[in-house]
Amino acid sequence: MTTCGPLRLGRYFGIEPQYWLNVQSRYALQRAQDRLARELAEIAPLEVA
Repeated sequence: MTTCGPLRLGRYFGIEPQYWLNVQSRYALQRAQDRLARELAEIAPLEVA
C-alpha cells in the first residue's frame, strides 16, 4: 500500500492514516514470518553475558 491509500482510507473512515499503515505493516510482517519460519527458527538469539 502506498501512502495515498492510508490517507484516503483515513479521510473516508475518519481514522488516522497511521492506523492503516500499521495494519499493512503487521500484515506484511506476518506474511514474511510465515514464509521464513524455518529459516528464522535456525537463528540462535544473541546471548548477553
